[in-house]
Amino acid sequence: MNSNSFRVRGVIPAGEFELAVARWYAYGMAGCEESAIDKETTAVAVYFSDGKIARRVAGELRHIAAGREVVCEPVVNEDWNARWRETMQPARLADHWWVSPVWLEPPLKPGDHWIKIEPKMAFGTGHHETTRLAAREIIGRGTRLEGNAVLDVGTGSGVLCFTAAMLGARLCIGVEIDADCRENLAENLRENGCDTRCSFVIGSLDALCGRQRFGVVIMNMIHTESAPLLGRCRELIAADGVLVWSGILCDEFERAVQTAEEAGFIPDGQTRENEWWCGRFRPAGG
Repeated sequence: MNSNSFRVRGVIPAGEFELAVARWYAYGMAGCEESAIDKETTAVAVYFSDGKIARRVAGELRHIAAGREVVCEPVVNEDWNARWRETMQPARLADHWWVSPVWLEPPLKPGDHWIKIEPKMAFGTGHHETTRLAAREIIGRGTRLEGNAVLDVGTGSGVLCFTAAMLGARLCIGVEIDADCRENLAENLRENGCDTRCSFVIGSLDALCGRQRFGVVIMNMIHTESAPLLGRCRELIAADGVLVWSGILCDEFERAVQTAEEAGFIPDGQTRENEWWCGRFRPAGG
């Protein structure tokens, strides 16, 4: 059968689902279907265009599948984005802040903000707790953002960059290592009309050069991916800047705080939603 899509099916503990989805997004997940079997277990079907990655995910899934069968299989190519559209709803980031595609207008009221994100492979449609936590942190510091430079590490769809720009940041740079996000970022940039203040870099943080220091640095990435970047973030943040670090599980937060302190940051606040944690830090000696 000619196919360039692969499906991984299995059953996992319900408590493992959110972290698994974060990893699958990082691997380039093209779509995901879930259904609760009971309070303890969730059936999943995850789609990838790369068979090697699909087999890797299947291997990881077998470690948490509680002895149940995990299947990795080719499937007839479909427009998974079209299927996603059928069930997608606007995401509410915070009071008066919405995220949705241009073809799915949210229930806007006077004073509301609408960030237009086309849901493709990039993580950051506003439906995940980690995105909401990071967004609410910077929205709550709106006056701190005005006129400042913002760095969004692991920008995904660019939603946090657009949020900062709408709050008055003079410059927002999103860095994303996944080249597959390039086209989606360009599309989202056009839709949100932030091209004079937002720009995106495909590559690592080492791609940033010059003496630019950022008043706000945002990282919304799982701990294993983001913790190694803290040292570089410390080099790029202004002396009086703020680091917003989301994507951390609540049972990891103590280790995250310790790692941040070792990198030269001081804890300055925290928020939680369900099993996810977001910390605010400032540079030591700032």
